[in-house]
Amino acid sequence: MSAQVTLQIEGQPERVIPLGAIFSIGRGSNNDLVLPDGRASRNHAVIRLQGDHAYCLLDLGSSNGTLLNGRRVTIPCTLKNGDVIQVASGTLRFESAEAAAPTERAPEEAQGDMRTEVAFTSETVSILVVDIRGYTTMSEKLSAEVLSRVVGRWFQQAQDVIERHGGSVDKFIGDAVMAFWLKARTEGDRRHVVGPLQAAQDLLALAEKFDSELAAETSSLLRFRIGCGINCGQAILGNIGVDARRDFTAVGDSVNVAFRLEKLCKEIQRPLLLSEEVRKAAGDAFAFEDLGPQKVRGKARDVRVFSIKPTESTAEAPH
Repeated sequence: MSAQVTLQIEGQPERVIPLGAIFSIGRGSNNDLVLPDGRASRNHAVIRLQGDHAYCLLDLGSSNGTLLNGRRVTIPCTLKNGDVIQVASGTLRFESAEAAAPTERAPEEAQGDMRTEVAFTSETVSILVVDIRGYTTMSEKLSAEVLSRVVGRWFQQAQDVIERHGGSVDKFIGDAVMAFWLKARTEGDRRHVVGPLQAAQDLLALAEKFDSELAAETSSLLRFRIGCGINCGQAILGNIGVDARRDFTAVGDSVNVAFRLEKLCKEIQRPLLLSEEVRKAAGDAFAFEDLGPQKVRGKARDVRVFSIKPTESTAEAPH
């Protein structure tokens, strides 16, 4: 989906800015849109193209917040045509144009238009789904300013963790994030399962840090907890475009199982659950705990579920 924003700043002419895969906004000079305004944070917000081909707006824990159609952004929001974003003195109107249906063209014409290339393949991938526990309660108990700052920083740092371990964020869905790792062609390469397992462990440690900071900042009994589900299997992987930032998305039953495992975390009071496929592919890289067959919604047969043996911090409280 092609998209652009029309920028309006009082006393300046309007500007139309095309959007790429990532469009960063803030006071710092490293941003795509630099707002020299003291009300803007150094790294304030991001408009990001997701795996489902929709654009998503994320506030990065800014001090003064990001408004979408007059309401403060607290979790990633999918943008619709005509949405109005307010960051400090800048007003941005989001405008999208769905790609036209493909038409049959001569081979030489198709070769010349590489920007519209679409390809789908079946690949082995590992899927990690991470969800904030008790978000509804948090949204009721915390002010919009505190909630936006905490959740915005969480998503920014969670994405950093995932990418540091070789994963790709596919999409943000409300208070959840989905990421995937593609299996390498090299025989015996286990990075596609080691990556999400290591990322999940680091995310659980990061959640503990956020929990301590939330308690100190709010003096409340609210807890910052997450649940992680990991599965490995075949998925339909698609890409659109040919530049350095291709847009990938993964779909299929293996993706659905990862979401189901994340939901199961809450039911059986575990912060991290993984499938037998992940356990087999990982070999002896981790100390696993066999939790036996579990009923998973949408599956006719029980699914054998594993976890990584908990450390003191992850075992301290139910998630």
